[in-house]
Amino acid sequence: VFGSVTRAVMADRNDPAVERLYFLQGSGGTGKTYLYNTLLAWVKATDRRAIACATTGIAALLLDGGATAHKTFFFFFYINNESEPSIFYETHQADLLRTADLIIIDEVSMMSKTIFEFIDKTLRSVQPRNEFAMPFGGKVVLLGGDFKQLLPVAKGNTLDQLTICLKRSKLFRLFRNETLAVNMRVVPEEIEFVEF
Repeated sequence: VFGSVTRAVMADRNDPAVERLYFLQGSGGTGKTYLYNTLLAWVKATDRRAIACATTGIAALLLDGGATAHKTFFFFFYINNESEPSIFYETHQADLLRTADLIIIDEVSMMSKTIFEFIDKTLRSVQPRNEFAMPFGGKVVLLGGDFKQLLPVAKGNTLDQLTICLKRSKLFRLFRNETLAVNMRVVPEEIEFVEF
């Protein structure tokens, strides 16, 4: 996963053959946060820019320089399909999004498809016209989470949760799925961390 994402970050932004959208699935302890922070360190070391965020404040705290997705993409109130981005092209926040080489969003299993599509709309709106038509503004985006854990909050029952899940978005089909399967907290060499 590290190699795929770093190659995408280094690739020509106008090359349509480059995969730029990744979804990292992995249960707790498989190393998702470690991978995110390794990528963030690599981006910084190569004089590039990255944005790291998560759907919860606790998850955001685990990311180097992390913030909540709400703060990053400026959705503070009720969002629906007609909501317009709250970040204007000339602002500092738009410049941060526009110049980011990598955007990491953790714990997306808790994100509704409406918010997911709002993030796409926001990233497109802050890009120059030639990149506006590209999904997520042509950015390299790494989503991560575990759909076996938490789904988005919805009024009603589990079916209602599944209906608003971002997996139901047509945009999610554009993401290359990667999986981390080995629980690093229980491998024999790390047994002392399990007992902690």
